[in-house]
Amino acid sequence: MKRLSTICAGVLTLLGLAVPASAVELVGTMSTTGSVTVTASTVTWTNTSPHSPIDGILAGTQVVNQPSTGYFAGAGGGQIGGTAIYVPESGVGGPVIAAQKDLSLSPGTPGYITADPGVPVAPGTGVRYLSFFEDSNPTAPNTANPEYADLTFELTMVNQPTSVLGNCNLGAYLGGQSCVAGAFLLTQNIDATTGVMSVTISLNMDGIWHDPSLALNAPGHVAYTTQLNDAAHDTIAEVGGILIQGGSISASASGAWTATPTVVPEPATLLLLGTGTAIAALRRRRNSRAQARS
Repeated sequence: MKRLSTICAGVLTLLGLAVPASAVELVGTMSTTGSVTVTASTVTWTNTSPHSPIDGILAGTQVVNQPSTGYFAGAGGGQIGGTAIYVPESGVGGPVIAAQKDLSLSPGTPGYITADPGVPVAPGTGVRYLSFFEDSNPTAPNTANPEYADLTFELTMVNQPTSVLGNCNLGAYLGGQSCVAGAFLLTQNIDATTGVMSVTISLNMDGIWHDPSLALNAPGHVAYTTQLNDAAHDTIAEVGGILIQGGSISASASGAWTATPTVVPEPATLLLLGTGTAIAALRRRRNSRAQARS
């Protein structure tokens, strides 16, 4: 029992000295907007990025907007010193922008990342899908937090949407009903009061966030949405018909980005697990000796 008591006392001492986990975690949310042109098989971001092409892939521009939380909120989230990743446009500098690569949702389109819905992106292809967070006004003093300068989002998969109604057709849809058009989910909206119709186009992707300077990596997700309400694009039949027949639609799109940290046991937890194993082994050894004597 003396040895067991010594081990327990040592554990308590070490727990008091255990180093706490880093206060900085790559976890939080971020919002962006950008202009996009979509077809049934491509997603092309407009407002060409000053870094285009990136890794041989054309890129457009995303503007970082409010709200942002956690890691992306900078000093406001208690994570990283300085301003948040979002910087309001003012007399100094301009809003923060990021470069985003264009996507092909089917193989054989030069100048695009190939990302078949539901199929993992080829290793190395999706690196720097979203990158180069910087002040949009290069002639003014830089107001962007430099900590985000090396932040990247690596695309790993374009999610394949599902709907109980299956693929879209040219028929009429009720309010709230959805259907699938390739990698896009189309949802029919009808205002219950005014009867005004609109169509929401959704696109979801998974990836990995990387911040090399802080040695942080975390799983991520982005949900893009576009709402169309002009007379030529306010029903699924109209929008679906354009995409099915090989046409294109240009609109603004918003992106809701999230980062979820990989769960890593605290040093104290690891210490307790290791100590518990050692104590159990010691007890088994003592029981074996006692049985051998009897």
